[in-house]
Parts: sequence; C-alpha cells; structure tokens
Amino acid sequence: MPGFGPDPSSLFSVFFVVALGIIIFGIVSNIVEWSRNQASEVRMRNVRVVAKRNHVHRTGGTTHIHHHSTGSGVHHSHPIPSSGSAYTTYYVTFEFLDDGSRLELRVPDKQYGLIAEGDYGILNYQGTQFNAFERTRNPEIYRT
Repeated sequence: MPGFGPDPSSLFSVFFVVALGIIIFGIVSNIVEWSRNQASEVRMRNVRVVAKRNHVHRTGGTTHIHHHSTGSGVHHSHPIPSSGSAYTTYYVTFEFLDDGSRLELRVPDKQYGLIAEGDYGILNYQGTQFNAFERTRNPEIYRT
C-alpha cells in the first residue's frame, strides 16, 4: 500500500545484500589467514602453558556465553540465556621459555582437554595455526 512505509521487497533486498556481504567477508578473511599460515615457517619452540580459555558462540539468539580461566586459576563465566545452537572455540596461551613472550592459539577440542596450565613442552605451530604440543615430564630440560 502506498504511503505506509518502505516497500517490503526493497527491505528484503537490502537485508540479503548485507547478509551476503558478511558471508563473503568471512570466507575471504579465512582464506587470507590460511594463506598466511601456509606461507609461514613451521616453528618448534620450548614453552610453558600459562592459560586456557574457551568461548561459547551462540547462533540463533541475541547473546552469547563467555567462559575463561586466568593463569591464577580463577574461573569466570558470563552466562546469558539465548535460544539456538552453540559451538565452542578453545584457546591456549603459551609462554616461550627463551624470551618470555606469549602467544595465544586456537586449539582443537581434543588437544585442549589434554593440555593443562603449567605444562611444559614443545609447541609446533605455523603462523597462527596450532599443529601440536608435546608435553615433557621434566621441565628443567627446557629452562634456558
């Protein structure tokens, strides 16, 4: 009906273009990150695990839940009710023993469960991509 606001088909078109743009941006961003990681050298360094955290992403709702733990063992949880489905992303922060710098990497859920704060070992990574973590029973051999 004329005179009662914008044409619904034009609003749908705008929404569709914006949604498509967001999807394309996400795909391109992932391809660029993958390409950079593949161009990076594979590195193996002596590390200590200083922190672990996870992030629960909710879809189909208006909010999310965020969980993480700090290096001091304090756990924080910020639950916000939401409907829809969810998936979890896992992160581990590694401290390099040679220079004290830190790197947080996204890790697969199975690896996340096997890694504990305070673990020492050898981190194998490529750019921002976690490849493996080999724990050692004797952390003294890695101290510099």
